[in-house]
Parts: sequence; C-alpha cells; structure tokens
Amino acid sequence: MSVESYKMGPGTLTLGSGPLDVTAQITKFTVEADESVDTEDAIDVLSGEQIAEEETASYKWKATGTALQDELADSGFVAYTWDNMGVTVAFKFIPATSLGRKVTGNLRVVPLAIGGDVKKRNTSDLSWSIIGTPVLGDTP
Repeated sequence: MSVESYKMGPGTLTLGSGPLDVTAQITKFTVEADESVDTEDAIDVLSGEQIAEEETASYKWKATGTALQDELADSGFVAYTWDNMGVTVAFKFIPATSLGRKVTGNLRVVPLAIGGDVKKRNTSDLSWSIIGTPVLGDTP
C-alpha cells in the first residue's frame, strides 16, 4: 500500500437539529475511540482439557478539539454550549470536503470555558462524550 494522507479543512462541523454551524470557530477537532479489553482467564478442567482464554473489547467514543471563544452572543457557540449543558445533540463532522466523507452521531454537550489570557484571542478545549457509535459515511 502506498502512503496516503490528507490535510484537514476546509470542512464543517454542525450541532443539533437547527443545526448550529460552528465551523468558523473550530481550530482542531477529532472523533476518537478508547478501547477497553476484558480478559477471561483460561479454565483447566479435570479431563486435562482447557477452555481457552477469551478477550472482549468495548469502545467509548469522544469528540475532542479546540474552539475559538466567540463574543458570548446568545446565538454563539459558547452560549449554545452553556444553554445545552448535558443535552445529547446530533453532530455532523466533515474533516475535508474534498474527501467526500463525514462522521455523524450524537454527543453530550459540555459548556466551553470562558476567559483566558488578557489581550489574546482565547480558545477553549473540548472533550465531549459521544453516545453510541458514530458512523463514518459518504457525504451526499
């Protein structure tokens, strides 16, 4: 297989049923899985036989990233996260329009941080749980 790679952007990120387009505020965004593996030990039985060891994997998904803090307007990204704290909303993430691929699913909103360094354009890091398994598919 030959080397393949892409650069993120231009793309989109939308939240909720509205949907709210937060594309212009995002400087970094990822959808990632954490794997947890449970191992059940092998079992020896009197006959000398053995039931083999078994592994079971499970996955928890999350969305992480960095967003520019907007001006805290009622219709802005920061206000949206505060107004929808703990609410599960749909998301659609297209990392690069040219790829023709998207990730969709549902995530639980956590409020973005407000504030930061004086006389700087402040950002907020985000880490939101994805509920269920997101879907990687083609863009229409």
